[in-house]
Amino acid sequence: MKKSIELKGVHYPVSLNMLELEEFLEEEGTTLADVSEYLGGGSIRKMFKLLHYMMRAGAARIDEKIDISVMQLADIIGFEIDKVTEVITSAMPEPDAEMKKKTRGRPPAKVNGPGRGRPKNAKVKR
Repeated sequence: MKKSIELKGVHYPVSLNMLELEEFLEEEGTTLADVSEYLGGGSIRKMFKLLHYMMRAGAARIDEKIDISVMQLADIIGFEIDKVTEVITSAMPEPDAEMKKKTRGRPPAKVNGPGRGRPKNAKVKR
């Protein structure tokens, strides 16, 4: 696992992909817009819960379990909130560089209709 957080000399793997994020959102009954609010300091408790979820997901990827609760995590990190937001944002997946190249500057897909693509009443040869 390439991403981790060091707490008291122990490296804990962290993971967050789109499926894991969706699971977290469902588990917490929240939305993606709320996550941005957490990172801006809107809910410190939810921010720690997200970090804890990421640590659980990271451990699960290497068939391990973490032995730390959300409250213990908060006690260890203390008031270093920047550390939490840094880990969360660094673990969020970056779009694939190759995919960025392919989609950059591409016009939106054409939709059939007047003046776009094949007219609705056009005959198709078979």
